[in-house]
Order: sequence, then C-alpha cells, then structure tokens
Amino acid sequence: VPYGTHGAAVIPIHAGDDEVELWRTVKEAVAPGGCYPVYVMVDDLERPLLAPVDILDLDTGEWGRMSEVREALFAQNPWPIREPILESFQYKTTVRRFGQGPTEAELTEAGLATENDLDEFLWRWERATFGDEAVIAAGKPDDVHWFDPGIEEQKLLVLPMPDGPNTVRSLGFHPTDNRPGWVEPLGADLAIWQRRFGAELVANYGTMLQFVVSDPPTDLDTAYQLAKEHEHVATATLPLPGLTRRHYAADLIGRTRWFLHDRP
Repeated sequence: VPYGTHGAAVIPIHAGDDEVELWRTVKEAVAPGGCYPVYVMVDDLERPLLAPVDILDLDTGEWGRMSEVREALFAQNPWPIREPILESFQYKTTVRRFGQGPTEAELTEAGLATENDLDEFLWRWERATFGDEAVIAAGKPDDVHWFDPGIEEQKLLVLPMPDGPNTVRSLGFHPTDNRPGWVEPLGADLAIWQRRFGAELVANYGTMLQFVVSDPPTDLDTAYQLAKEHEHVATATLPLPGLTRRHYAADLIGRTRWFLHDRP
C-alpha cells in the first residue's frame, strides 16, 4: 500500500494462524531491514496512512511522556470520593478480594478527598494488613482481555519503521487524534515500556493497543506506577471492565500481555 516513497506491506491472516506467532515470525524476518509489523483494522487501510515520520530515539526524555502530561491534566479536576465510603465500589472491591476492609474510623482518620486518595490508601492498607505476597497472589495475570477482530477485519501491516514506538507516531492512537502534540510523548511511553518491561507493540486498532511483554514487573511498587501510566495513556483500560488501579497493578505482576483501551 502507498506509504511515502517506500510503501508498506500488508500480510493477510488465514484461518488457523496463531496471531502472535505470525507477528513474531514476520518481525524476525523484517527487522534486519529496519521494518516493524503491527496489526491494524482493515478499515484503517482504506484511508491514506499518515505521512512517514523521521525515526526518533524516543527513550531520551526529550519530548516528555503522555502519561505524565495526562496525569497533570486530570489532577486539575480530580474525582471526589463518593460517600459513604463503606458503600463505595472502591471499598467493596477490597472486601470481595480479601474478605474485609478498613474500619470507618480508619477511613475517617485518613482524611481522604479524592478517588485516587482512596485507592492509594486501600493499596497501602491491603499490603500492610495481608502482606505483599498475599496481594500478589490475589492478582490475575492470566485474566487479560485480548481483542480479536477476526481474520476478515484485521491485517498485519509492515511499516518502514524500526520499532513499535515509532509506528504509533505514524498510525496515531485515539487520544492523539485531536492532540498532535501528544504523539511523541505517547511514543516515549511506549519506548520506556519496551526498555523496562520488554513490551512490544503487536496491534494498533485505533482505540486499542496490544502488547506482548517479556519482562513484566515483579514488585508491587513498580506495578502500581505502571498501572498509573496505563490508566493515563488509555483511560478506558480500567473503568470499562470495572477494575481499580491497585488491583490492576497486582494483575500486572507476571502478566505477559497488555491491553490498553481509550475511546470517546
């Protein structure tokens, strides 16, 4: 298909193909030529691809990070706590997962004002009360949503880009559609995740990004920070399936696939 002066290759998927194994095979074949494969929706190929971009080393910190930009933006108008806390979704998820929650007196003494305050308080309380091993054991690293549009709706697109962070700058992602200044910061997040966790972009479906991960986090502090970053980059990732940030963080321990979602 047309793409600058180079063009881009489109590889169809056939019945019986293992999506990730096909991606790995193609990636190994095209990497020496400085190319990278990523799954896209067929509809995305029916409109002109974005103009090719200069290849950047996005792991330098020069452009900032989209996760940090959005975190600062959301902090200007935080969600207030929904009273009474003992009847809130946040509190009930702790009770469902561990059988009990903090007392009303403990919650009152904490002086919590926002939903993030409550999540962080419950995160510390769960770890202090049950221990990190129990918190990790309660996670569900294998229970990850993986969007499969079907072989008729997706194609494997091979772009003359060396890695996933640079391809996302060419293809875009829903939050960057009206914020072109976020494109490089988004690529920076992907580059940092790739370096730190071996997270490689497999699919870009416009409102969804999917990754395979070779070195997922192993400790809760790292996982909680990563959960924040995922939530800020792709704001539908947690609320649509009804996940709290702290329990999503525990789920990230040992998880080898990531599904990020952002939609209107």
